[in-house]
Amino acid sequence: MTISKSINPNSNGVTLYILSLVTWVQSLCTAGMLLIPTLATHIAISLEVPTSLVGIQISFLYFVAMFSSLQSATFVRRFGGCRTSQIAIIFVILGCMMALMNSVYGMLACTIFLGLAYGINGPAAADLLTQFTPSARRNLIFSIKQTGVPLGGILISITGPPLASLWGWKSAFVAIGVVCLLTLFILQHRRHYWDESRNPLSRTKKLNFLSFLDKGRPFLWLGASGFFLSSVQICLLSFAVIFMVESLLIPLITAGFVASIIHFSGMVGRISWGFVADLLGDSILVLLFLSGMTSLFFIILVISGYFSSAWISMIVLIASGLSVISWNGVYLAEAARRSDSNDVSEATAAALTFTFFGALVGPSLFGLVLWYTNSYHAAFLLVSFQGMLAFFCLWRCWFSDNQSV
Repeated sequence: MTISKSINPNSNGVTLYILSLVTWVQSLCTAGMLLIPTLATHIAISLEVPTSLVGIQISFLYFVAMFSSLQSATFVRRFGGCRTSQIAIIFVILGCMMALMNSVYGMLACTIFLGLAYGINGPAAADLLTQFTPSARRNLIFSIKQTGVPLGGILISITGPPLASLWGWKSAFVAIGVVCLLTLFILQHRRHYWDESRNPLSRTKKLNFLSFLDKGRPFLWLGASGFFLSSVQICLLSFAVIFMVESLLIPLITAGFVASIIHFSGMVGRISWGFVADLLGDSILVLLFLSGMTSLFFIILVISGYFSSAWISMIVLIASGLSVISWNGVYLAEAARRSDSNDVSEATAAALTFTFFGALVGPSLFGLVLWYTNSYHAAFLLVSFQGMLAFFCLWRCWFSDNQSV
């Protein structure tokens, strides 16, 4: 078992501490990203805009994240993974402050800051984890780190609706901002040691995510699968609460609680599938299975609509978290595995660019289908087809790998 960086004898403690912090930072960035979709019904009334605009808002957030991710590797090299994580937290705080303006322009500024945070967070965490974690457990460790996404979803799903009902939707933004501020100071404690390998003279590179493709055709297919899987995931996260409130006629607080269970199932799935991928030694096989299950879950959700049962739909939504929200850690670990130790953050940034592009396209397309057909089930059918496309891309990745052997 090898470790990428020589660390002190208490390496397990250091690894656990870093893993806990980067997972928490991921959860805060995700919570910030999900604030507007989760509280969309309250915010829409306040700003006098339709809730369907959430699709455009979340797509724009990922548009910003995609471009910030392209420069994130330079941030990591120049400032270090810990400092870059702190910068991401500052962006979340600024985004929450902009939302308090209670205007469309304030929400636009909020979206930009949250997109910047989300784009640079992933490569920063990958840099720290690669330095301080055993390569033999990389799938599990990256999957645990990625539980920060459903953890952030749980955090905002449980706290957001009650806060909005008691003190207005702005109170949820204030709460996240305060927690981010405390986290900022916690990160400073070990920043100097964790960022030892940074290069302050590192220069900004051109915005060129196509360098990801230089590693061969399998990387292209892997990135394409990330595009489709991300599109499916963000459609679920962005519209699950709205779907339950508007289509299933469930109260917002109840819908938020169900959403938290969806995120929890995704958190369990990420850890479990990371463990399975390490056990099998084959990340692509696990991703193939997850993409197939993702497509199947949404087909079942469409069929359940004909039974007009809210309970069936909610059960399917909760179960879907085991696949729809569970692929990221294995995907990022596979991208890191295919990279040299010196360019993990760059390869991770490029891999995330594909996923951010999928997150950009998916919600807007979902919202367009919903607007045109006025049917959530028609939109979910489109999402199911994207799961099938992800399966095809991963099969091509596996086929290309075996051709090159």
